[in-house]
Amino acid sequence: MAREQLTRTSQIREVYTCSPMKALHPATILAVDDTDAQLYFVSRVLHEAGFKVIESKSGTETLKLAEENPDLIILDVKLPDLNGFEICKRLKGNPATADIPVVFLSSQHDPADGKRRAQYMGATEFLSYPINPEQLTVIINAVLEKQKKRSSSAS
Repeated sequence: MAREQLTRTSQIREVYTCSPMKALHPATILAVDDTDAQLYFVSRVLHEAGFKVIESKSGTETLKLAEENPDLIILDVKLPDLNGFEICKRLKGNPATADIPVVFLSSQHDPADGKRRAQYMGATEFLSYPINPEQLTVIINAVLEKQKKRSSSAS
């Protein structure tokens, strides 16, 4: 019985890893993190899911790239020049970027406080590392789907 269950678990794991979540809609995502390993992780997961990814390592660069109107921004809290909450506040205060969904993804911030501050600044989600690739893709798809519905109902 244990061997049969182990085989079944191995088969499920194989299917799970061979068929990762894919992007439901073509989208461009601006990934922002000053830590190379974390930026690489997020970019690779999203790229493999089928998203176009633009990378940024600073707040100043992020504010400039946001003017190109990405479909979503994944934003770290701690950056070398500007804090992520300040970036979000500026994005939401600018009519040209106010409608871009912002998802925080951070390893260095208290999740409960981070979520509260992120919502106050107008962010859509606050996620913490470690995060599994499929979970990240599912959440990004859900945020983009919600944004698409909001955009089409506003038209």
